[in-house]
Amino acid sequence: MKKSAVAEILRAYTAGSDHAGRVEFDGKSRQEVLRNACPDPDREQRFIERLHADHSKPQRKDCLPTREVARKLLDKGFALFGIEGLDPQGKIREWLSVRFSPEAIRQGLAIFGTKRDKGLLRNNMAHRYLVKVIQNCQHEIDLRRQEELLREFAETEQNAWLQDLIPGYELLKAECDGSSPEKDLDFRVSENAIFGSLFLQRAFWGNKLKALLKDRRDRIAAVCNHVRRLFEATWEDRFQLISKLIAWEYQISG
Repeated sequence: MKKSAVAEILRAYTAGSDHAGRVEFDGKSRQEVLRNACPDPDREQRFIERLHADHSKPQRKDCLPTREVARKLLDKGFALFGIEGLDPQGKIREWLSVRFSPEAIRQGLAIFGTKRDKGLLRNNMAHRYLVKVIQNCQHEIDLRRQEELLREFAETEQNAWLQDLIPGYELLKAECDGSSPEKDLDFRVSENAIFGSLFLQRAFWGNKLKALLKDRRDRIAAVCNHVRRLFEATWEDRFQLISKLIAWEYQISG
């Protein structure tokens, strides 16, 4: 019965005229729905022409001021690695030079060159790998810069944040009497250091944890195990505390 019902629905749907009103479209026809969903062809063509004209300008608005230096690096790198034939008109090098900084391009060329020296990346798609590497290097550079700015802005708000964090730490010390794992001060501070949503919060609780464990080295292993139980295999940035504690533990034991 289900099969026959579905077959009948499909037959009735496909037999309907495209210009007839449909119940499932609130009275609109298939042609009307399709026409409304598709962009205006004239407007689309004007957008493509304007976009092409903008990309063809000698000095684009979104062009980085380091374009000339970046282009020289790319030309030298392509010539050094013998891949100029993969970009005969220089369009790829021009595209990279207007979007990525010389630092990212230097790092990308260095990574590409080391793999090239090992006999890898000898096919006609080698330049695509280079483009991807340069993009990744630029992302890493941008992330480092973002972290610096976040730290700078957090320092501006440091006093305001500490006014909330210090009383919270004092309250936590009063609540934790060590009678159970839930009331273990070391464990609770390590959890706050891991779950801190901002860099300043993680730094505050991380420093408090180091101060607690400084004269109680026998507790380092227990805290490490506690954090491992919280996160078996998850985010890398949250495991930084674990790695630092483990490194500290091995340094002390050594």
